[in-house]
Amino acid sequence: MSNGKDTISPKEILRQNDTLVSAGRVFELGFFQDGVFGNLFLGIWLKKDGNKKPVWIANRENPLEDSTSTLQIRHDGNLILTDLRQAAIIVNYGMISTGANTSATLLDTGNFVLRQRDEVIWQSFDYPTDTYLPGMKIGWFGMLSDQPRFQALVSWLSPRNPTRGCFTLGTGYKDARKLSVWRGQSVHMDIGSLEGRVFRFIFKNSFNSFNFSYFSTQNETYLTFNTIGEYEISWLVMASMGRIDEYTLSKGNISSSSHRICDESKTVNSSVCLEEETQICDNGDKFTTINGSMPTSMIVNSSIIVNFDDCKFTCQGNCSCTGFALLQDDQWTCQLYFGDKSGLLDNIRRGEASFMFAKLLPFNRNVSMKTNTD
Repeated sequence: MSNGKDTISPKEILRQNDTLVSAGRVFELGFFQDGVFGNLFLGIWLKKDGNKKPVWIANRENPLEDSTSTLQIRHDGNLILTDLRQAAIIVNYGMISTGANTSATLLDTGNFVLRQRDEVIWQSFDYPTDTYLPGMKIGWFGMLSDQPRFQALVSWLSPRNPTRGCFTLGTGYKDARKLSVWRGQSVHMDIGSLEGRVFRFIFKNSFNSFNFSYFSTQNETYLTFNTIGEYEISWLVMASMGRIDEYTLSKGNISSSSHRICDESKTVNSSVCLEEETQICDNGDKFTTINGSMPTSMIVNSSIIVNFDDCKFTCQGNCSCTGFALLQDDQWTCQLYFGDKSGLLDNIRRGEASFMFAKLLPFNRNVSMKTNTD
């Protein structure tokens, strides 16, 4: 299909080098490669962003593998992604089309909308990734149903890997007037709340360009915002390192500011921060390389991670993680160890043809090891 259109219709195919562009040329939709293995993702970015940093990703958990990747509308009206493997990934998985004659349009808001005639079947704003755009809703939906839906931002795994990371930005179930960030499943910190008509962050709002609104019914409760002041558009990003990145577009230029998530009500020397910085981990962030592997009984967490850097980053970014190992069978598996560091080296299965990496340990100096400072 030709570039520059804002809509994809049945029988049209969007290929790797094709893009959709919103009517006002604000946003662009197309394929991009990650910075790890060069896998392909379908994303949306600002047209004026030279870095093409995605504000939304269709398939962050299902990367495509080759240049034959396409986006098209299937005969049943659903948006699908395919590559050489031919297994279809349904983009609008949350709301499946029940009939043909659909079309999908990229709007100037950054919302990608699937319509059947004049009825909206599905929209990307209901399935955010790591970016909070004006008009997007963060909160709880379907609260009268058996399975309420939590609509939130989830960070990238690392700056180069768009799969789901460690940090989530969302609202409380009972009160959506507060925005909170979770690290993992439990640790969280409130980053701001709506007080009257003013939303107050715990950090200094650099551009003062956000006008938040709160809505609540029996079935849904959420926060949304619009851009105010001299800016064309403003947005927030839940960054992979646990920070909140603030962006604005004005007169064709993008400006940004990054905020640590810290409770500044404490004194300067004892402020509590949600992000994982080296100085707040007793073990630091350097690793010791050990010839051997962790016994199966000691593996507390095992997850599929694409490469060494991501596995290391995940452990490095959690003070409770004392070691990790990267194994390859049919696929790469990252094993994270959260146990007591004092017993870790004593229980390593040595003499095996694999390696594990432990945070620098000031004990058992008689154990043969080398330091990895990458």
